Parts: sequence; C-alpha cells; structure tokens
Amino acid sequence: MVNLSWHFKIKKKFQDRVFVFFILVCTIFIALIIRLFFMQIINGQTYLKNLSLNIVKKINITAPRGNIFDRYGCPIAKNKFVYNIKIDQSIHIKNLNESLYNLIKLFEKNNEDYLDDLPISKNSPFEFIFNSDGEKKRWFRDMNLTKKQNLSALEIIKYLRDFFDVPKELDDTEARKIISLRAKLYKQRYRQYNPLTLAFNVSEKTIVSIEEENDKYPTIYAEGEPSRDYEDAKYFSNIIGYIGNVTDKDLEENDDYDASDKIGKAGLEKSFEKNLRGKNGELLVQVNST
Repeated sequence: MVNLSWHFKIKKKFQDRVFVFFILVCTIFIALIIRLFFMQIINGQTYLKNLSLNIVKKINITAPRGNIFDRYGCPIAKNKFVYNIKIDQSIHIKNLNESLYNLIKLFEKNNEDYLDDLPISKNSPFEFIFNSDGEKKRWFRDMNLTKKQNLSALEIIKYLRDFFDVPKELDDTEARKIISLRAKLYKQRYRQYNPLTLAFNVSEKTIVSIEEENDKYPTIYAEGEPSRDYEDAKYFSNIIGYIGNVTDKDLEENDDYDASDKIGKAGLEKSFEKNLRGKNGELLVQVNST
C-alpha cells in the first residue's frame, strides 16, 4: 500500500506542468555549468591561445636593402630616405572611391607617378596588355573573374565599374584610374592589415597636401622608407641592374613578398636578391571591435 502511494505521488508530480518545467530548467542549467567548466577550466588555455591568434595581426616592416660597393669600398648602390604614400586597408570607409579619386587628382597635379599596373590600356579603346596567357589567367583568377575571360577589355571595365561602385558621372577613362587602385586593393583583400603602397618617392608638396587636407584622403598617409640610390648610374646600370615592383609571377615564386615590395629585376640587384633584400621585421597589432 505504501509503495503504491509513493508511485502515485511521483506520477502526479510529473503530470504537474510547473514541476516538469522546473526539472527541464534545472537540467539545462546543470548542462551549462558543465559546459562552462570544460571551456574555462579544462580547455581554457587552448581557447585563450586561439583568441590571441584571432585578435593579433602581423604587419611586415620592410628591411633596408643592402648596399653594393666597388673594390675600393665606395658605394655604387645605396639607400636614401624617401616618403611613400600608403593606404590602411584595415579601416573601412564608405567614400573609398572618392578618397582614391582625390588622391589620383593630387598625383596628376603634382606630376607624381603612382601604382597603376592594371593590365588594361589607359585610354579608350581599351585593350588587354598581358605579356603571356599564364599572366592573363593569374590576373583573372586573382580578381575572381575566371568565368569572364572571354569578355573584352571594355566589358571588364564596365563590369568592374559596377563591382567597385565607381560613380556613374565619370567617363570610362577616369573610372579606369579608380579601378586600377581598387583592383590592387582587392587582390590583397586577404591581407588587409598590411598597408599597400600607392606611390613611391613623392614630393614634399604632395605630403603637405595629404597632411593638411586629411579629410579628403581618409586612411591614406605618408611614411618614410629607405629607397635605392645609384652612383654614376649611367656607367654601371648594365652591371648593377635595377629594382622594380613585385609582379604576380614574382609573388607566386616568392611567398614572403607583399604586393607593394620591391625586387631585383636585372644585374647584381637580381643575382644577389636574397643577400641584398635582408630580413623583414614584424609589427604585431592587437585588433579590437573598432
């Protein structure tokens, strides 16, 4: 009789919705406590390490290039300090096209050479200027345009105008100037914490304009870096060679180069590239929600 009463009470309790809900809440609460225990006590160090890897980004610091001397110890290739114009891709702004177009106009006004390696001619009628089929395939792949390789240069310009949301009031020639810089940024989209160099060795006039009117050029800044200077270049140029911008092919062959790096292209600069380049440094930046 006692056992039947006990079973009856239990059955009645489970028929009570409030009691069932209470048991369910307690079960979930206990499961959460167990989960937190494993996350914070058992696996706490592992999660902390993974978190640190996610919030700390690496930025390369370019090493000064080694000097080249003649047999008497006189430098025939050395470094000089110049200012380059860079853009910080990690800061996203709504008016990026406007900022880049203002910068292009400033470069043209001050007769500055800026980074423009878009493989499409600068003026209409547009044509592709690839050196090989392999180079063409690499560019289309890097730009995520593999399925559009049959399009003409003008059709690619039209497509990229829409893709980068270039202002419609600009003609295709002016739009191409913005596209050339946007394409360079897009190809480096997986390394946004590495600043991209847009122009080398600019004049003081250009630097002053960018610093004084920084509201027109958000995320763009001037930074001093070592550059190459050749003594008696007209006599030794065929022997010393020269350095130039890294190409897509160079990046495929050298994993430790960035899109804005310089590399030896001919002569001693190319033959002794590994010795002259030096070892780049690293700057670790902790990234927060802003």
